[in-house]
Amino acid sequence: MKENTKRMAELLRLGYTMLNEACPKCNTPIFRNKNGEMICPSCNRKVVIMKENINSISDNTNIEKKQNLSSYNNKILDSTYKILENKIYILLEKIEKENEITKIREYVGLLKELYEILKIIGLI
Repeated sequence: MKENTKRMAELLRLGYTMLNEACPKCNTPIFRNKNGEMICPSCNRKVVIMKENINSISDNTNIEKKQNLSSYNNKILDSTYKILENKIYILLEKIEKENEITKIREYVGLLKELYEILKIIGLI
């Protein structure tokens, strides 16, 4: 604990500002230098504050989580696209074979909705 106090005093002498935010790992006050970089004096790590809340300490675990989430989201989008694409082909086949105007309108309306969904989620 004495070392932490010495480290905090040294950071203040160097022009760092002690913030009203604490490190999520060790609960030590966060310090910011004049360039805006923030560190935890106890963990000796850089800290990133987003939207006035501490969201992450810069290390590889948060980057990996974001990459895994991105990969997961891409798989979901790929699956969604394949399913909707299949449904579009089915509707097109039905429209091609259909002679009844009301059924054609129904199928075209469904096609329009499917394309709107693809557009909204950014797949087309």
